[in-house]
Amino acid sequence: MFSLVGSEKFMISSKPAEIVISCKGFMFEYTLNVDGKSLKKFVESQLKNTRVWHPEINGRGHRVVLDIETMDVYVDGEKMDTHGEFTDTGTETCFTLDGYAACIRAESSGNRHKGLVHVLVIGNTVLEPVPEVIT
Repeated sequence: MFSLVGSEKFMISSKPAEIVISCKGFMFEYTLNVDGKSLKKFVESQLKNTRVWHPEINGRGHRVVLDIETMDVYVDGEKMDTHGEFTDTGTETCFTLDGYAACIRAESSGNRHKGLVHVLVIGNTVLEPVPEVIT
């Protein structure tokens, strides 16, 4: 026999997660926590602290994610080896993507409320980050 209520801990990539199932009257309530935060707070934090691009190279789509707190770059879920460079206008975080040189440029927006602007540069192509909407 198994219990219909309780909690179960597991991992989502490298983040600890827990699902909690409780009974409120005749209704079950499910809560998902990721990295110690409610799912809603975790998603809000991820949206605030990451920039995402979806470049297509040689007919193959990729997902490039920059963690702006650590400056780590992930391509299709794999952490990339990067090297950073300072430029006259900001910084560049460079890596290889499907054999092509790629850089994420961080430059001032000129607006202190907006902060830095990040773009992905692959060859001569400049890509803006895409808004990640998770429902």
